[in-house]
Order: sequence, then C-alpha cells, then structure tokens
Amino acid sequence: MNNLNLFLDTMWADYCKMNPQAAQIFQAFSKSNKHVLNDHIALRTFNHPKLGIKSLAKHFEKYGYKDSGEYFFKEKKLYAKHYEHQTNPDMPKFLSLNLS
Repeated sequence: MNNLNLFLDTMWADYCKMNPQAAQIFQAFSKSNKHVLNDHIALRTFNHPKLGIKSLAKHFEKYGYKDSGEYFFKEKKLYAKHYEHQTNPDMPKFLSLNLS
C-alpha cells in the first residue's frame, strides 16, 4: 500500500470512530456487493494560519494533489478550494471549506 492510500485509510478509520454510522453504511453496501467509491473528501477549515485551507492542503499536495479551483459563496460567507490528484483521476477529490 502506498503512502497516499495509507493516509486516506487512516483518515477514513478516524472518521468512522467519530461517526460509526458511516462504517455501518459502508458495510451494508459491501454486503450487497455494491461498489463504494470515495469520489471526494470535504473538510472544514478555519480562517487561521495553522488551521486554514493552505495548511491543510500541504498534506494533500505532498501526495500529488494540485489546486484545481476555488469557489466563493457570498451569501453563505463561504470560501472553498478543491484539489485533484495530478496523475491519478481515480483518487478522491479534496474540498476544503472555510467560513469567512
């Protein structure tokens, strides 16, 4: 298993610890022989240098992700950026959301 898969698997395990329903739903689909594809990951960030979009993006960029777009939702006071893997389009997209 490469480092990116290990990183994503660790994130999934942590998420399932906090949200056990996610693991139960995944298991239900798996038992039904349904293929589950994690096509994106959305993470909430804060307007802080150590907890913001740029600091979080560094963890994904070291695994080959690149900045692929930004979004402004003025009425919701939301700013977001999305990242895609540079060489493997099957890897999940990463979306970072930040309330202004």
